[in-house]
Amino acid sequence: RRSKSTYLKRTTIIQNSLDSQSTIAVSQQAAAYAAVIAAEGFFTRSQMKEDNPGRPSIIPIAASAVAIIISLALLQNDSTQSVGCILGLVISVAMLGLYVRRISVTKGSPEDWPGPKVWPGTMILISFFALNVYFQALK
Repeated sequence: RRSKSTYLKRTTIIQNSLDSQSTIAVSQQAAAYAAVIAAEGFFTRSQMKEDNPGRPSIIPIAASAVAIIISLALLQNDSTQSVGCILGLVISVAMLGLYVRRISVTKGSPEDWPGPKVWPGTMILISFFALNVYFQALK
């Protein structure tokens, strides 16, 4: 008689959670990013003439800042950290594209210094840094 082999099913659970110090660091940078998105958007909107096509719109600026705050909240729970990182990553990429578009359509003159393109240009750099923060946290 043959003996029946018993196969044990091995299940491995992989959790992608950040240590507490990394969570604090990413959260601080996300909060700063949300504040900068909102501040730059509202400041630039108040300073640019309405006929300038590079003038930021309230809805994308406010929605992006709120989405970054939501990603920050999701980072606080081990089970939702990956979702928070992905949300932050997507918003950072979207904002990067928005700022590139704003630079390409913003009207300015050579006499203006530093000019109306400096804010979206700076925000491209900040969005790139935020994208890297979320990407590194996701790994």
